[in-house]
Amino acid sequence: TQEPMSASVLVLYAHPRPEMSRVNQAMAEAVRDLPGVEVRDLYALYPDYDIDVRAEQKPLAAADLVVWHHPLQWYSGPPLLKEWIDGVLEQGWAYGPGGTALRGKRVLAKVALPIAGLLSDRRAPVVARETTRLKKAWTDVGCQVPYMGFNLLPLSVIPEFRLTDKGLVDVGAMEIVPLFEAPLER
Repeated sequence: TQEPMSASVLVLYAHPRPEMSRVNQAMAEAVRDLPGVEVRDLYALYPDYDIDVRAEQKPLAAADLVVWHHPLQWYSGPPLLKEWIDGVLEQGWAYGPGGTALRGKRVLAKVALPIAGLLSDRRAPVVARETTRLKKAWTDVGCQVPYMGFNLLPLSVIPEFRLTDKGLVDVGAMEIVPLFEAPLER
């Protein structure tokens, strides 16, 4: 197991086939040697999925910012990342009674999609605020790639509407019904 260093930014890179991805590999390599950044390549460290939980918790606890860098597979992260999350972010360490190791860590932005990783159970204005904050954080940290979203095919039971990353589309009128864009409330 690679000896973890203390870093202000911890990048948890989890790509099962990095040789097949020019973009993810290039992004990981671009930050690997930056001062204050530690890149932990989970598939290189744990090809057998035998994760050293304590070795992973040390740099995680020391980091000011954690970046999960992985491809999206079936609306989720790769299998090793899921295994890592289940083992490393254990109850009593990351959450629950006594789980204070990550207290005070900063979250730049998030949009929770608890229903199959696609939908939220909260009202549209709440999701709109989170989406606006995420887009702002995305550009504030210098991302040059446009904010990515999903385009989903309509369900056969309601073919006249399509849910996209731009909002709800009325296919008959060819108009966007904006659901996820709202001014950022402070």
